[in-house]
Parts: sequence; C-alpha cells; structure tokens
Amino acid sequence: MDRNKSIFHLIYGILLVLMGLMLFVQAPQVMERIVQIEYYAPIKWFIRIIIYLIAVMLVVGGGRKIYDNYKKLTTGDSN
Repeated sequence: MDRNKSIFHLIYGILLVLMGLMLFVQAPQVMERIVQIEYYAPIKWFIRIIIYLIAVMLVVGGGRKIYDNYKKLTTGDSN
C-alpha cells in the first residue's frame, strides 16, 4: 500500500512541476489580458509578482514531492 501511495505522490509531484512550468510560459499572455482591464492596470506589477510566485511555489513544491517520494521508492522506506 505504501508503494502505491508513493507512486501516486510521485506522479502528483510531476504534475505540480508541469503546471508551474506552464504557468511560467502562460504568464506574459495572461498579463496582456489583465492589463487591458482598466481596474487592474495600476497594480499590474503586483499581479505579475503573484503569478510568478505561484509558479515558483508549484515547481518547488512539486520538486520536493518528487525528491521525497523517489527516495522512498528507491530505498524501500515505508515512512
């Protein structure tokens, strides 16, 4: 059961990293659409920082999940 759980978390970590990378790619396109809305134009720098911060958190969190669960699978650790 623990092996299946580790495999699931490993796949989940890979998906998190991929979503973070996709957010990095999509951020400039999203920012163009957001700036077109007059209400958000004055705080476009803040929105850009938040989008990239979310992307970094996804990549780092997914990378950590991949590292921890890959280590569990290769060593056979049940914790």
